[in-house]
Amino acid sequence: MRAVFVDAGTFGEGCSFDILEKLPLEWRFFDKSAPEEIVEHTKDAEIALTNKAVFSKEIIRALPRLKMICVTATGVDCVDLAAAREADIVVCNVTDYSKGTVTQLTILFLLALANSFYSYIEDVKKGCWQKQSQFCFLNYPIKEVRGKTLGILGYGNLGQEVERVAVALGMQVLVVERKSGKHPIPGALSLQEVLKRSDFFTIHTPLTPETKNLIGKEELGLMKKTAYVINVSRGGIIDEEALVEALRNHEIAGAALDVLTKEPPLPNHPLLDPSIPNLLLTPHIGWASSEARLTILEITRDNVQAYLEGTPKNQVTVKR
Repeated sequence: MRAVFVDAGTFGEGCSFDILEKLPLEWRFFDKSAPEEIVEHTKDAEIALTNKAVFSKEIIRALPRLKMICVTATGVDCVDLAAAREADIVVCNVTDYSKGTVTQLTILFLLALANSFYSYIEDVKKGCWQKQSQFCFLNYPIKEVRGKTLGILGYGNLGQEVERVAVALGMQVLVVERKSGKHPIPGALSLQEVLKRSDFFTIHTPLTPETKNLIGKEELGLMKKTAYVINVSRGGIIDEEALVEALRNHEIAGAALDVLTKEPPLPNHPLLDPSIPNLLLTPHIGWASSEARLTILEITRDNVQAYLEGTPKNQVTVKR
């Protein structure tokens, strides 16, 4: 049986895939696969691994041999699930692999925003400290997070871990209620109410048709002018044009993003403009500690092994 990893390069240089190659499969690894290359790279495979390469309806229909797609991430927005289900393709994902890593970046963002951390670092690099008449300079606001309110959108494993650390820092936590009504969260509030009351608002929900541009002009307008928004989940949940406008007009105090709608972004992406005030931007690194990447490969191996044994696990679709 043949297997292919269409965008193995997303795991970074030097990453070993020995753990996968020990499976009884004939493997091919591609650093990346452009949309027009996916069919060619996958046409002989029964099992395909993808991190972010998109398996659209058209691509899935062009791959009659394909029986399993294993997404090496939690979000499965890169796969047309309806088309996969129609084709009797099992789709599996990897969950709970980066709870510590994502929480680490979320809290880093929160504290960096609260302390105007990078603004001070940049000023020191420019020589501003050396020119001061006092032992320090206080050109930017510094806020203590203790006693502040953190709003959380997405209360799965990641959201709950962020809550645990925020509470340890002395913060009050508000959670956005689940729209589906399934598995209600005790004490959860509406999105609008959480936005109004939060000093920091962090996003940990998947990108779905329901969450696309969920945080737009109207929602940003509900936030305090002193509030910050953090997104370490998926680009597309925040309306990026609305965010640029809110930052430029000082409608919110700042933002920190690890994700954008299109990755990598085009050079003229509006959020890359260095003149935008109080914006921190990192290149989708929240998932990618060395420990988390190893865990992904271990769970992926287990997913594939379970499929080969006829007992698929971590399924997001099931065969008809």
